[in-house]
Amino acid sequence: MLDLPVFRLAKASSDVADVLGEGDDCRVYPFGEAPKNVAHPYAVYQLIGGQPQNYLAESPDADSALVQIDVYGGSPSAVRAAVKALAQAVESGGYITRWGARSRDPKTRNYHIGFDAEFLIER
Repeated sequence: MLDLPVFRLAKASSDVADVLGEGDDCRVYPFGEAPKNVAHPYAVYQLIGGQPQNYLAESPDADSALVQIDVYGGSPSAVRAAVKALAQAVESGGYITRWGARSRDPKTRNYHIGFDAEFLIER
């Protein structure tokens, strides 16, 4: 399984620390792992695609990983601030490939913005 760098990049960013918490308390979680009643805003991420970097003469030494990142929060401004900080952190180790839709969950009333990023991960 690929070691996705999202949390590592997020917790190393002082801008992310300002909006999502710092160090190991940074509220960036693998998909499905956010604690119940987590403070807002927070982010989750998951692998949605990727492939080995194949070569004709040798085995792959890296894999590309396409990662979906979703940010949730109680206000549009809080979510936008978290997305801005997290996107900058992600771009220190990969690049943004898609900006997703903005929405509001009808049940929880949380605001949401998603985006995708791609990373090249050495084996």
